[in-house]
Amino acid sequence: VARWGAYNHPLMTTLRERAQDLGAYRIWAKNWFGSCVGFSAQLAALVQRTTGDAKKCVLENLSDEFDHRVTHDVLRTRFYESLGLTFDVGGALDDPDRVLEATELLNTRTGLAFLRDPVWALGCFYGVEANWPPECRLHLEINRQRGLDDHTLEYWTGHATADDHHSAEWLA
Repeated sequence: VARWGAYNHPLMTTLRERAQDLGAYRIWAKNWFGSCVGFSAQLAALVQRTTGDAKKCVLENLSDEFDHRVTHDVLRTRFYESLGLTFDVGGALDDPDRVLEATELLNTRTGLAFLRDPVWALGCFYGVEANWPPECRLHLEINRQRGLDDHTLEYWTGHATADDHHSAEWLA
């Protein structure tokens, strides 16, 4: 993850250096948001195929998605809409800003979560959780430069630290 994590991608450097370029950031956000659709459902499918400590780990991640105060879907949507964007499933496929790889990431995670042997999905989710904290810290930096408030940034703030714990659990 330290070598190949998405947070090391040159795009993240560009977004950080051009924090006020909302157009570029919106393109990134459209693809990120599209790849998150169904994340909770993927965890729900995976928990049915796990046992023991793995099941506890997946259940903890799933319960975090449905936090009693506010769900992660609400937090993601709150941030996404702060960029002046709305998500429309039908329109997403025709949007020239969206890349096929973002949809394929979603499809791959869904497929892996439904395989009889959960090891592939467990590895995939570990990769997500291990990469996410450093990337979230970058998004916090970018969006604080843009002047967004803590309420709007709650998704990034929570994931900048929580997924360090989650990825350690997935690896254990």
